[in-house]
Amino acid sequence: MGRPARAQTRDEFAYWTATPKRLRVSLNLPKTELEFGQAKEVDPRTLRRWKADEEFQALVKEYRKQIVDVQPESTVTKRVVASDDPVMDPDLTVDEQHYLAVKDTLIKMAQDGNQGAIDLYLKHYGKSFVEAEQQGFVDYSDMSDEQLLDETLGFVGVERVSAWLAGQAA
Repeated sequence: MGRPARAQTRDEFAYWTATPKRLRVSLNLPKTELEFGQAKEVDPRTLRRWKADEEFQALVKEYRKQIVDVQPESTVTKRVVASDDPVMDPDLTVDEQHYLAVKDTLIKMAQDGNQGAIDLYLKHYGKSFVEAEQQGFVDYSDMSDEQLLDETLGFVGVERVSAWLAGQAA
């Protein structure tokens, strides 16, 4: 049972390893291997063993290509875009391009069902959606029956409530 969870953690560690250090800070990822291991409850020896594995190294290279693909003849960074939009904004700095590349890759991984990416995305970007939902939340617990009836009639309409009551009487 622990194997799939361990494989997912290994995959997350490969992604973390491929992420440039300065972006780890802006994405609020663990800054060091030790912090990563503590957060995921993985022994440092296991992390070292993973890093020595050729398959792991290949996975890191694959993620690095997804995150930041630097063209050899220039220092211009292409952006990996979850929406497959290849347009780069020339006004962005290389650091901003890197940040957007990582963010877009994170979104793509979350959309593909990677639980670690989903958790990370919701931790950082879901907050604004939750706050918006909370603003629309109405607490009905302190309302009287008359106030609740007024709210209900406002939402569904008098005709619909009358029709439902007539159906219940039959």
